Amino acid sequence: MTQGVELVQTKKTHVQPAGPPVGKTGDAPAICVLGCGAITESFYLPALTEDPKVRDLLLLVDPDVERARAMARRFGVSQVAESHQGKLASMDGVIVATPHHLHHPLSMDALEAGCHVLCEKPLAVRADDAVELVEEAATRGRALAVNNTRRLYPIVQEIRRFIGTGALGRIRRIEIEEGDPFEWPAASGFYFQAEGEPRGVLLDLGAHVLDLLSWWLGPDVTFIDCRDDSGGGPEAVTFLRLALDGAPVDIRLSRLSSLSNRYRIEGEKGVLDGETGDWQRARWTPSGGRSRTLRGSPTVVAFDRFARILVTNFLHLCTEGGEPLVPGRTVVPSLRLIDRAYAARRRFDMPWLSLATSPTGVVADA
Repeated sequence: MTQGVELVQTKKTHVQPAGPPVGKTGDAPAICVLGCGAITESFYLPALTEDPKVRDLLLLVDPDVERARAMARRFGVSQVAESHQGKLASMDGVIVATPHHLHHPLSMDALEAGCHVLCEKPLAVRADDAVELVEEAATRGRALAVNNTRRLYPIVQEIRRFIGTGALGRIRRIEIEEGDPFEWPAASGFYFQAEGEPRGVLLDLGAHVLDLLSWWLGPDVTFIDCRDDSGGGPEAVTFLRLALDGAPVDIRLSRLSSLSNRYRIEGEKGVLDGETGDWQRARWTPSGGRSRTLRGSPTVVAFDRFARILVTNFLHLCTEGGEPLVPGRTVVPSLRLIDRAYAARRRFDMPWLSLATSPTGVVADA
C-alpha cells in the first residue's frame, strides 16, 4: 500500500537533463525518497540502507520533518529535507511514497528534473495521468517503475506462464475475493478523506488485483458493472463484474471484514485456485484429474526480499539503465478499468436507508 504524509505541491519547472546526474558518485546513485510513512519505514529504507554507499547519498523528504529526522536516525541517513524544492537536480532517482493523489504531480516533478522514478502503486489516480507520466519518461529517456509488488511473486509469474501455454483452455469464469479489516499503520488519514474525488478500496487494493488480471489475461478484460458502499466518501467495500470473451469475472474487495482471500480461475481444461497472499503456491485441478500443487521459483522465502529485489533493480536503472521490473506503461490497462468502474459505479441496495425518508423514523407496515 502507498503511505506517507502529504508533500506540498509546487509549480512545475521544466528542466532539461544535461549529461549524467549531478548526484552520481562512483557506482552509487543518489536517491531521494518523497514521503516518510509506513511503506518507506518498513519496505524501502531497510533495502536502501543495506549498501553504505547508497545510504550516504540518500535524502529523505517529508513536511513532517521531525518524523523524517527520527527515521533518518534509525537508519543512519544523514540528509533530511522538509520539501523537495531545489533538491531533485542533484538526484539520480526518486522514490514516490506519498498519498495516492500526489503520485502524479511528484513523479512529474522528478521526471522533469531528469530523475528516474519508482512510484508506489497506483501510478496515478487516473489512467490519463499515468499515460502523461509514461510519455514524459519516454521523452526524457528516464525509467518509470511502479511498485506493484505482486508482479514479483514467483507463483504470479508462474501462473502467467501457465495461462500463456493454453493449459486452462478457454476461460469460463474467474472469481477473486480479498479483504480484511483495515489495520495498516498509515502516517496520514488520506485513505478516509472525502475531499475532491474520493477513491477507496478499489483504487488501493484493486490496483493490485486488476493489474494481475490485466497482466495474466491481456487487454481483452472489459467492464460490466460496479457496486460499492460509498455514500459520498471513499468506498470500503466493492463488487466489480468484468468479462473476458463473455466469461464472467467477479471481484469482491473489502476493508471492513475478512473475506476468503482466494482466487479461482475456471477453464475448460481445469481449475486454477490459490490464496491471494501466497507468493509460492497455487493448485491446479485438471478436468477429470487429481489436483497438484503449482509452484513458483523457491528463491523468495520472506516478504522483505521483494523490497530488495525491487530496490536493487531501481538502483541499477539509475546507474546502468535497463528495463524496470514493473514498467509504468504496463499498469495503464488496469487503471483504465478502475476509471471505468468509478465512472459507472452504483451504491449497493440498502433498504434500511428508507428510514431516513420517513417523517417518524419508522417504516410503515406494507
